[in-house]
Amino acid sequence: TASLSETMHRAGVLLRNFHEQPSSPNRQARGTTKDDFLAWIDMAGRLASQHPYGKRVFQAHGPRLMELADQLLPSDLPIAPIHDDFAPRNVLVDPSQRVGIIDALEQWQGCPWEDLGHFLFSLSANKFQAMTFGRFFPSDALREIRNAFIAGYYESARAPTRQLLLYEAQVTLSKLAAQWYQVRTVTGWGKAAQRARLAVSMRWFARHIGDCLAQLASITEDDGVVEFEGSTQLAGGVR
Repeated sequence: TASLSETMHRAGVLLRNFHEQPSSPNRQARGTTKDDFLAWIDMAGRLASQHPYGKRVFQAHGPRLMELADQLLPSDLPIAPIHDDFAPRNVLVDPSQRVGIIDALEQWQGCPWEDLGHFLFSLSANKFQAMTFGRFFPSDALREIRNAFIAGYYESARAPTRQLLLYEAQVTLSKLAAQWYQVRTVTGWGKAAQRARLAVSMRWFARHIGDCLAQLASITEDDGVVEFEGSTQLAGGVR
């Protein structure tokens, strides 16, 4: 994973450079306060709770996620231009190993932790991982490229590890709710297949939220950058 780790490191550097650009007057503000973040969790939880399993997931993890967000996020969040869909699919590498970003629409400015959390979610809880329940990518390789990305973004600065885990958990809950919303009205031949995929992916997302919260519980205020250690069991009693 040496070359991939280097690519992830460069992607982190590139995202930081993107966030440091002056904001366009065309960008609208969103997610700029702790209250906005808490409202996102509440909205995703209410949507997820329309599904019986999603309701159990939110009951197990939602209150703790809200509690930690209230404790760890400042009232006013850092603001920068945000990509809004920063994921590995939007990072391109040419034959000379130069890295570029695509689909960076000038629509929003908000908290840069949102882009970071979305990218980390996309590495660890992507479709391939969800449908194989974590067996598609080796855990050691994922840990290495996650840490390379974070190190590229923050370089010698101290990464706000707890805040990144909060955003990763929030993104995962939102994706769980969105998947349910997309398939809830499916009819015909595709209904059984999509509901089966949903049953698998929701359980992987629930596990990942639990992993993020477990990692948060193990970090103290004095910790710097820490390696993400995914758990081997479902957290929070959700099965």
